[in-house]
Amino acid sequence: MRYNRRTLTKDDTMSNYTPSMIAALEAAAPLTLEIAKDLAADFGVSHRSVISKAKSLGLEYVKAA
Repeated sequence: MRYNRRTLTKDDTMSNYTPSMIAALEAAAPLTLEIAKDLAADFGVSHRSVISKAKSLGLEYVKAA
């Protein structure tokens, strides 16, 4: 049996981030690890997810020296 594969576009991908969560990320930029951990606790996701989402949105993430 053959299945038709549909190519996903950017609009088809799912996101666990609501518009209000994205707005909070943008307001908190530039992000640090501590900010990412605080936002992660508020959002119910991992801090790595917050950092990844911020990077995908083109927001600045500042690593500790």
